[in-house]
This record gives sequence, structure tokens and C-alpha cells, in this order.
Amino acid sequence: MTISQAGSISVSESANSLMNAFQAVQKADSLGAPSDQVSVLSTQLNTALAYYNTAVELSSKGNNTGSEYYSTLSNTASTLVIDKALALQDQAEINRTTQQLAAYTMALAASIISSTLILESHRIRNFVHRRRLFNTKVRQGDPGGKEN
Repeated sequence: MTISQAGSISVSESANSLMNAFQAVQKADSLGAPSDQVSVLSTQLNTALAYYNTAVELSSKGNNTGSEYYSTLSNTASTLVIDKALALQDQAEINRTTQQLAAYTMALAASIISSTLILESHRIRNFVHRRRLFNTKVRQGDPGGKEN
């Protein structure tokens, strides 16, 4: 990670970014993002938290330069996690929408098929009956019903 010295970040700004990243990862997980990808984001979030803890420790010792450096590292890592978590959220929402659309489509198809079968069942019975009659062998015999 490279950091420009022009934009130093305070410890409180780093804390806000870290909280936003945590919430974004949590939301991505609750929306059903793949657990392996959420795990990677959690690891990156833990790294950002370690940077933040170092910044807080350096700040409490009066080392403002070191504190700003680690705050900036934490903020950068948190921002990357937020970006990736938002992308995971979008993908999870797309997957959920696709699954819902497939379920609704299947339900609609099943309802159309079942209503057609119910409304047209008499035609199916007539068709089966005609097929039986067509396949029935006719025996030759006396038209009066007596065989020779």
C-alpha cells in the first residue's frame, strides 16, 4: 500500500471508516454473499483494525506522525474493504433476485399447467378413449351378434 503524505487521516476518521467497513461486510454476509469471500474481507478488516489499534496506541504516546501514518493505513484498508463489500452486496442481491424470478416463473408455469389439466381433463379422457377404440381389434362375425 502506498500512502500520500498530503492526506493524513485522524484516528477518529479511521475509526469511522473501520465501522463503515464492518457494517458493509456484515450486510454482505446477511444478504448471502459467499462465505469464502466474506472471510477474505474479514481478514482484511482485521488488518485494518490492527493498523487502527497501532494508531491509537501511538496517539496515546504522543507520536502524532506515527499515529497519522497508521490511521491512514487503516483508512485505506477499510476503504478497500468497503468497496469490495459493496460489490459483494450487489452480487448477492442480483443472485437473490434471479432465484426469486426463477421460483416465480416455475410457480406460474405450474399453475398454468395444472389449470390447463383441470380445464381440459375431459378432452384428455376422450382422447384416451378414442385411442383405446382405435387399437381394439374388431372380430368378424354375424352382424346379428352370432358367430359361425
